[in-house]
Amino acid sequence: MLLLLDLFRFCEGYDKYTRQHIAKFIYAHKESERFSKAAGMTRREFTSALSKEFCARCVTEGYLDCRDGFYWCKGKIKRPVMMKLMCIDGYNNRYTWEMMHIGEMSDEELFCERRNVDRSERRIVRKSPAYERRI
Repeated sequence: MLLLLDLFRFCEGYDKYTRQHIAKFIYAHKESERFSKAAGMTRREFTSALSKEFCARCVTEGYLDCRDGFYWCKGKIKRPVMMKLMCIDGYNNRYTWEMMHIGEMSDEELFCERRNVDRSERRIVRKSPAYERRI
């Protein structure tokens, strides 16, 4: 996926940036229109979903670091391998839907013991370095 590779290059090319900088880059990318149509989302929604997911997952994986809303890359060697983005499926994917509607969800929906966590979410958590270290 060329978009993901270009995102990695963008992150490695700047010292510090915000999620908005990443979102602007995604929106201007030549493939964002095609991906947003395939996901069944508007280009703006897709851009927001992808920037949120990319930042969150890359910080979890140890590729990016974040403080006070500013991100920076920890180096090319720490790029996540075989990273599959969930937002490509659009709102059909529960992870994407919850990420985009988290402000509207109740505590019951977010933290309920009987909450059915699908396999894609478990896979995301289990692959993170923090999970492996049991932090």
